[in-house]
Amino acid sequence: MLLLNTIISVYILKKSGFWDYGQFRNTIWWFFGVGFVNIFRAVESRDIESFKENIIKDNLKILLVVEFFINVYTLSFILELILLPILFLVILFASFTDGKEEYKEVNILFTTLQSIIGFILLIYSTCSLFNNLDFFHNFQIYQNFWNPIFLSLLSIPFLYIIFTYTSYETTFSIMSIMIKDEEALSYAKRTSAYKFKFNINELNRFKKLLSTQPCKTKHDVDSLIKLIKEQSNKQKSPPNIDTSKGLSPFQCIDYLKEYGLNLPSYDPLYLEKWRASSNILKTGKNAIYDYISYAFEGSENYVTFLSLSIRVNSDEYDIGSLKLFKEIAGTLLNKSTQTDLNNEMEDCIINLNSDVFEVNQLFSIIVNYKKHTQGEGFKYTFDIVHKTHRTYTANDFI
Repeated sequence: MLLLNTIISVYILKKSGFWDYGQFRNTIWWFFGVGFVNIFRAVESRDIESFKENIIKDNLKILLVVEFFINVYTLSFILELILLPILFLVILFASFTDGKEEYKEVNILFTTLQSIIGFILLIYSTCSLFNNLDFFHNFQIYQNFWNPIFLSLLSIPFLYIIFTYTSYETTFSIMSIMIKDEEALSYAKRTSAYKFKFNINELNRFKKLLSTQPCKTKHDVDSLIKLIKEQSNKQKSPPNIDTSKGLSPFQCIDYLKEYGLNLPSYDPLYLEKWRASSNILKTGKNAIYDYISYAFEGSENYVTFLSLSIRVNSDEYDIGSLKLFKEIAGTLLNKSTQTDLNNEMEDCIINLNSDVFEVNQLFSIIVNYKKHTQGEGFKYTFDIVHKTHRTYTANDFI
């Protein structure tokens, strides 16, 4: 599939005058150095945000090495023959181990190697440019520069198709487990593909709700899809909120985006309780990362409980992680209650104390320290509680 996409891209570029047979070498570099890695990154992507991160942002790092530092100046054939497999393996291992806790040290090694190779090639190319001032008048080198960029841009639709296919494959696998009735299962697959199409965020939401909402019949499938579509429309045009009852879930979703804490959706959990949970923000300089996460809950229309937590995995924790946690807590408090952390609250967080603070007539703050029962480390939470927040008990399920 990658080879077919590359052939089609080359054909388009050739017809447009941006590719000739002198670009064959650069196309091979792009195919092994960028194309293969992008397929792995597309398959690993969980949602639209991670797809953008993996394919667009991270792709720039690879292009800087493969496209600029290599293609701007022609290396000797022997050197290219040595560098190509080495560079391919380094980039592949760096991408494969990225974000995996068990491979943190391996990822650091290959990321460092990738940086070292890029730096060496930068110095080499810079020296070559000073020794070859005709570079700036050489159209062939301009072609060398732009060809990998065009190939990467033309590969994005293909990579999105790969991403979409793997997303549906994963969702259909979960459907097969959660929906026992064969007729309902077949209907769920057809209807979800028709209703969601390339909207992977809605598809992921459907996949997530399969584990919390009843989905045994065609009617259940239709109800679930209707709920998702209604919530998507609300997110586009959020309704007005009475702050005496709580906060808008669609505003709460965006509170901590600047820190990379993204919440894909706000979904029903049980009874009248709804909840949204973020991805994990990794921080700290220790061998094992510290984790910061964000969640909130309430009813369908009102959020009444926001929680920021940090999980520290060593007794000798990195103070930088705690300072970042304090900063994020301050941002969350300001955006939700228009109140800043005072000195007492800041000292409480830095010293890992547990306490309760009254913010105003509507909100209170609960900070809590809890030592891990097994192993080293602890969990520290910063909760913002609205006066209308309801805690469910066992009696509510009877």
